[in-house]
Amino acid sequence: MTTTTTTTTVILLTTAQAGLALGIVGTILLILALVIRELTSAYVGYSDLTWKERVRLTFRRERIKALSKNVLVAIVPLLLIFILIVVTEVSNILAA
Repeated sequence: MTTTTTTTTVILLTTAQAGLALGIVGTILLILALVIRELTSAYVGYSDLTWKERVRLTFRRERIKALSKNVLVAIVPLLLIFILIVVTEVSNILAA
């Protein structure tokens, strides 16, 4: 009986620590993705440039727009995970 209780306690604590670590990593990734998305959507090229510089900036602008769209794909699942973490923590606080 004592061995089963100890084993269950260790498994629960290990799982909780792993969940906390994944939650922290997910939150940091969400913050970084949101920062990247904001910086890429705010990018504006210069208008007083030569023709060659404008062509180069046009290609760069297209790559930045593609990056902005691709980062959006990662934001949605990370945001859902963050909401799940918040709901779990709030329910734990209210249950106590």
